[in-house]
Amino acid sequence: NAADVSLMYELRSFERSGLLDHVGKVFIITNSKSETNLLEIRYQKYLKEMMGTKQLHIIAADEIKVPFNFPEWRDGGKNFDPLGIGLVKTHYAPYLPLLSSYYLMIPDDNVLLREYTRDIWFDSKKQLPYAHGFGGGGTGMKTHGFAGVAEMHGPNFLNRCSMQYVIEKYNVTHPKGLSPTAVAIGMMKREKLLSGFFGYRSSSFRKVEPYKTEFFRECHTNGGCQSPNGFTEIFVNIQGNGISIEYRKAESIKGKFLAWFEKTFPLPSRFE
Repeated sequence: NAADVSLMYELRSFERSGLLDHVGKVFIITNSKSETNLLEIRYQKYLKEMMGTKQLHIIAADEIKVPFNFPEWRDGGKNFDPLGIGLVKTHYAPYLPLLSSYYLMIPDDNVLLREYTRDIWFDSKKQLPYAHGFGGGGTGMKTHGFAGVAEMHGPNFLNRCSMQYVIEKYNVTHPKGLSPTAVAIGMMKREKLLSGFFGYRSSSFRKVEPYKTEFFRECHTNGGCQSPNGFTEIFVNIQGNGISIEYRKAESIKGKFLAWFEKTFPLPSRFE
């Protein structure tokens, strides 16, 4: 949502950590062309100055050419719940033009709190990626016998070919008919194409990554997370009442978290 500030702070966190220096292209996938237009206004200075060489690309999901069809996807999925809308983007993302062989798929409410190094999702010795889960099931997505990963919560480091293979193999007509991330990761794990798979808040990840901390934490203000103080993880998902535009207002929570966002990420990203 163009009116939500979460994306701005997410990009600021990527700038501060150095992640944007290692990324060729940043794609923001919107629900509709109207949302794309609003975001282009927000980032118009960057888009105008960097015409032809820009790193940031804003594109509506239905502008991406894909080999499948979701008949109910109309006008940004007005009849879809938030999970369905998010899953649409996981299906469309592997078909983005000029996408690299491996890509980071991440929702717009995560922040990166540590200095970037590829060691957080790639084993240099084995030359294989890590994969992560961000919670359990209960979401209604079909994983076809593989473990759910709750991909709408955290950052997924994904293989483009594996994602395309899974999407085209099952060829569903509704995004909830398939969790391509869970199935692709499950298949890669089965075929020993991962260096390791780590569940939500897995302590074993500390043994292989440079910061000796947990990879990810979920902070939902409607689920008991009432303060931003004390985060030690690499990534944190921050959403809920007072934070996200789709949740109810909560001024005291909003003020507390906005103050933390501004203190932690005061400098604009290159896109502002």
